[in-house]
Amino acid sequence: MEPRTPTDAPNPGFPDTVTEYYDACYRLAMRYYKAEVERVRKLRFEDCTPDQFWREYIWCVYVGGFNSKIVFKKFPALLDAYGDWRNIGSFETIWPRVKPAIAHERKCKAIHGVGLDLSKAWYWAEEAKAEPNAWWLKWRSVRCANLELIQGLPFMGPVTSHHLARNLGLDTVKPDLHLVRLANLYGFCNPDAMCRYIQINRPVRVAPLRAERIGVVDLILWYGCSTWGTTAIKDAKLGGG
Repeated sequence: MEPRTPTDAPNPGFPDTVTEYYDACYRLAMRYYKAEVERVRKLRFEDCTPDQFWREYIWCVYVGGFNSKIVFKKFPALLDAYGDWRNIGSFETIWPRVKPAIAHERKCKAIHGVGLDLSKAWYWAEEAKAEPNAWWLKWRSVRCANLELIQGLPFMGPVTSHHLARNLGLDTVKPDLHLVRLANLYGFCNPDAMCRYIQINRPVRVAPLRAERIGVVDLILWYGCSTWGTTAIKDAKLGGG
C-alpha cells in the first residue's frame, strides 16, 4: 500500500534516538497501515505460492526505478495485461496489452521470460502427472529461495531483490534511500543494523510482545519516512530537528 499524507499525523521531527523515531512511525503505521503491516508479519516463504510470486515479481520489477505511486495506480491494469502465468502466451501477444499501462519493453520482456519459465515447469509437471505442487517447490528452491538466487532474476538488483524477498516471506531489510539516510542520521552502518537494533531495543509500549520481524521494522520505518519526507532526513539534526 502506498503512503498517504495524513492530515492529523504530527511530524515528530528527529528525536535523539532511533527507537523514539520508530515509536512515532509505529503509531502512524498502526493507524493508517495496520492491515498491510499485519499482512507482512504473517508472510512465510514456505507458504509462498506461484500466484504470489508472479504478482510480487511484477510489482517489484516495475517499482524499481519508477515512481511507486504511479505503479500503484497502474498495477491492476498491469496484472490484467500479463494475465495468468499458466497461459503466458508469446511476447508479441503480451506487449500490446502491457504497453498502454507502462511502456517499458525491457521490463516486459524480462517478466515474460520468467513467466514462460514458470509456466513450462508447471506444464511439464502436469504432463508427467507429477505430485501436486512438487514442481513449484523445486522451481522456488532454485529460483528464489534466498537473496543470491533472487538477484539472478532479471531486474533484481541489490535493493530490489530485498524488496521481492520480503514480499515473498523472507525476513530482510530493503536498503532503499529512505532507510539508508535514516541509518546514517542515527549512526548505523546500514539499514539492516538499524532495524536489528530496533528489533532488540524497541519501546515496549508500542511493540508486540513477541519479537518483531526485521522486515516489519523496515516497513514501519518506511511508512514514517515516506509520510514525513525522505529529503528532510538528509539535512536533519537530532533532537527534533
